[in-house]
Amino acid sequence: MAEIDFLAIFRSQVEGQLRSASDLALELERASGAGENLTELLESLMREFHTIKGAARAIQFDEIKEVAHQIEDIYHALMDGEGEIRMPDLTNLTLYALDLVEGHLEARVDGSQFEGNDNLRQSVQAYLKGEVLDIPATGTAPVAAESAAVESGEIETETPSAESTIVEAAEAEVDNAQQPDSAVADSNQTPPPVEASQTFAKGTAPKQPQSSQSAGDYEQLTDSLLTISGEFTVAVDALQDQRQVMRGAGQRMSRIQRDMSLFFGLMMEKVQAAGIEPPLERMADFQRKMRTIGNDYSGSIDSLDLAESRLQFLGENLRDEVTRARLVPLSNLFSNYPRVVRDLAQELGKVCSIEITGEQTRIDRAVLESVRAPMIHLLRNGLDHGLETPEQRRAAGKPEQGKLTLKAIQLGGQIRITLEDDGRGIDMQKIGQKVVQRGDTTEELWQAMTEQEREQFLFLPGFSTAKKVSATSGRGFGLDIVKVEVEKVGGMVTLEQPESGFGSRFVVELPLTLSLTRCLMISGGQSTYFGSQRYAFPLNEVGEVRRVTQEDLRQVEGRESVRINNEILPLHDFSYMMGLQPVHQNIEQKHLLVVGRGAERRALLVDEVLDEQDVVARTFDSRLGKLRDMQGVTLLRDGGVALIVDLGDLLQSMQDSQGGGLSMGNHLGHGHEVESSIEEMDSDTDTGHILVVEDSATVREVERHMLEQAGYSVTTAVNGVDGFNKLRADNFDLIISDIDMPRMNGIEMITKIRATDKYGLIPIIVVSYKDREQDRMQALDAGANHYVTKAAFDSGEMMDRIRELIGVTL
Repeated sequence: MAEIDFLAIFRSQVEGQLRSASDLALELERASGAGENLTELLESLMREFHTIKGAARAIQFDEIKEVAHQIEDIYHALMDGEGEIRMPDLTNLTLYALDLVEGHLEARVDGSQFEGNDNLRQSVQAYLKGEVLDIPATGTAPVAAESAAVESGEIETETPSAESTIVEAAEAEVDNAQQPDSAVADSNQTPPPVEASQTFAKGTAPKQPQSSQSAGDYEQLTDSLLTISGEFTVAVDALQDQRQVMRGAGQRMSRIQRDMSLFFGLMMEKVQAAGIEPPLERMADFQRKMRTIGNDYSGSIDSLDLAESRLQFLGENLRDEVTRARLVPLSNLFSNYPRVVRDLAQELGKVCSIEITGEQTRIDRAVLESVRAPMIHLLRNGLDHGLETPEQRRAAGKPEQGKLTLKAIQLGGQIRITLEDDGRGIDMQKIGQKVVQRGDTTEELWQAMTEQEREQFLFLPGFSTAKKVSATSGRGFGLDIVKVEVEKVGGMVTLEQPESGFGSRFVVELPLTLSLTRCLMISGGQSTYFGSQRYAFPLNEVGEVRRVTQEDLRQVEGRESVRINNEILPLHDFSYMMGLQPVHQNIEQKHLLVVGRGAERRALLVDEVLDEQDVVARTFDSRLGKLRDMQGVTLLRDGGVALIVDLGDLLQSMQDSQGGGLSMGNHLGHGHEVESSIEEMDSDTDTGHILVVEDSATVREVERHMLEQAGYSVTTAVNGVDGFNKLRADNFDLIISDIDMPRMNGIEMITKIRATDKYGLIPIIVVSYKDREQDRMQALDAGANHYVTKAAFDSGEMMDRIRELIGVTL
């Protein structure tokens, strides 16, 4: 029988009670200030600590039992009227006890030692005597010992890189490290190095436990399941092609049956005319067997249709359920924020409340873990830089208590988190003085900037307007860390002005999940070796999709730009940036994507927007390293692959190009007007691009040779399925198709083409050996423009039909 892990059971129970007790302690403090009845809250807190004490006694966890017992004594005394409720001392003492419980628990799990019960006992006695409390910091003993060892040289430490220093600074701020009295420092100087070890400050929220191995295993498992579900969907979609093959075979079998019936009828007439008795019974038996086979075959196809539909349904459900299993509520992130805000406000000498809504909104576990430090930075920024002291707020006619408002909402595949304060707002004049002083810009450029462009300086590395370096500000790590860490998970952070006109509002937009991404699929151009290339643009990073005309084009400072509504944006061509040959030379045949935000907005030309898809993102093999402008790859439903574009890298490449090199500028040429260049590009398309769909290799090559000799550009396909895929991947002026082909015949392909709006006007000529009226009518009814025989093709009639349909004279 497996041994029961009682500590794990206890830990699972206590973690929930710690959160509950922390919330109750903060509510008790609020209610006390509002003069409300506190009896029910006191009883609830006493119950929480009594439950913790009982559970600790059951597993002989004496250290935690003693902590709970000490705090229980205070609440018993208060309930019996033997003491006075003094705030914030009672809340500080309660939170300190909760920190001790968590510290003892983590120490037991890690096999380490944790002290602090003696300090708690003395503080409890002081409280009951009505004395002033001096709550010590939790966790000081082990961390201080390590710091002393580092300083004495007993433990060697490596000099951290700039990047690691910044990350450590973020982590240190999450822990709210206690620092000596702030020293006045010149904010222009390089921030001092971050200490290797720091202690927890008085009243700090419990540190979030590190991700366990089981959590990592869980994420790996869900990643694997998502990959499998994606491949399962691809495999199911591949069944569609096989089903089309079988359906085509079934139709041919039906034709054979009809031909056999006609043949038997004719044969009987001939045999009877010759005076020979026909084998009627055997012929009838043969026809019955053929019908049975045909019916069985047709039934098998119908069963396959049902099975395929069922598999598609199951595959989509599997993907949705695995994706949902990765999502956790934002309450896992937000639950400690009231405590963090309270403690930091006390430290800064401010009074503040926080209102949280949308905490049940769910987000990918990996995304949540990645933005813990950035969100703490924003909280600190709002409290330290945004909110005024009670005296300043009174002088400004505001309530002494400031307010932070935190909201979360899901918008499609995005999570939008807003953090707003009702403080003094951002002093742009002060920001301007600082950036000019730092040499980041000039006074003239600053005055010419928009408000949105000016706000971007707040996110520069090392930027700070604080005059003193302290535990909460002045080191210049805050907003840069927020921007870097949020962008790592495909998110973005922006600054907005609240409607009230007071304070500031930071908006953090995050992907709902990292495993499944809603993407805009585009055709990026032609590769010499691999044909048409498809790319996936994360949909949340594409602001707009539209067509562009010659009238929209502009020349601005020697580079190509485009007018979008009332805005002039730099223009780039994705095909040339990727080193591919564009399919459409005429700019009006392309699609235009508007990407980026604010001053980084760019217009990007792509050959064609194909579709929207939910894709499972896969990282590149580590041996490939980082691929320029790409963040990953995905397997598409048709079995193909597409690279997922890294918009951050791509925008940087656009910025670096400055209108030359990778941009549209090189293609249009220098020293020419845009319009004349467009006309030159248009002339390149006058050869006409024709798709020939024919299953016979000989006929296919003859047709291709004749058309190329006439000056046309030709692409060939071997059946209807191949033809339709080629049509989706490229641009054609005309389609020439046979009728009888495997997998998907010509009539079926034409019907499918005409059912697709974007291909509704492409001219189609059917070429067949058959010269029967019923075949001609069937082709025309399906949507063909002309039906000609292969004899007519050879005679030159075909060329007349082509020139008539696409209007190209060669």
